[in-house]
Amino acid sequence: MNTDIRCIHALPLAAAVAAAGAASAQYTTVKAPPRSELSHAELLSGALGQSFAAAGRGNRDLAGGTIYASRVSDNNDQIWSGGQFNATVIGREAGYRHTFGYIQDRDFNPLVRTDDGAVNATFTIDGDFTWAIQNDKQNGGDLWSSQKSHNRDRKDHMVTYALYDNDSLTGFALFFEDLPRWHSDRDFNDAAVLLSIVPTPQAAGMALAGLGGLGLATGRRRRNS
Repeated sequence: MNTDIRCIHALPLAAAVAAAGAASAQYTTVKAPPRSELSHAELLSGALGQSFAAAGRGNRDLAGGTIYASRVSDNNDQIWSGGQFNATVIGREAGYRHTFGYIQDRDFNPLVRTDDGAVNATFTIDGDFTWAIQNDKQNGGDLWSSQKSHNRDRKDHMVTYALYDNDSLTGFALFFEDLPRWHSDRDFNDAAVLLSIVPTPQAAGMALAGLGGLGLATGRRRRNS
């Protein structure tokens, strides 16, 4: 029930979607959060205004009305290509505070804090990069991303869903874990970020790793710890 979308900037979007299941699939296990915290389905429900639940059919992992979310293989969400993006933080189910941004040439570039209310950021990135969060310095300052080599426990700390509305790709949801594996609850809800596509001719011809022109989320739901 998972979808592989290749993250290769040279691959057109149509070909990327058609390549579902073509690559060797690896999916980090996501555990259920404590009752006091929101799950991926609940975070998407609050952000997108539809009631999401586990779907378990075809490539639909979570479904809400006309919108469904399909997990992207951990092999395929590590490298993204440059473009114009808009990101909105839709949740922070964590005691720690952090900043969402991206890693490029081993440097972390901060974009928006995960505890700043309904704040979003519009920005342009040139060249390949990796999405990441960085804990505040008082919380250790650790950097966490989908690339194991960036993380001190050498484990994946981001899971990605591709979002579809009536079978048309509309954006992505990124979910992060902010503790090393030996302390982590592995529910991947410590920071949640929504990337949504602005329908432009340029965006329609690009792959997940080269996706340009991203728009605003339609809503927000989160709990401050």
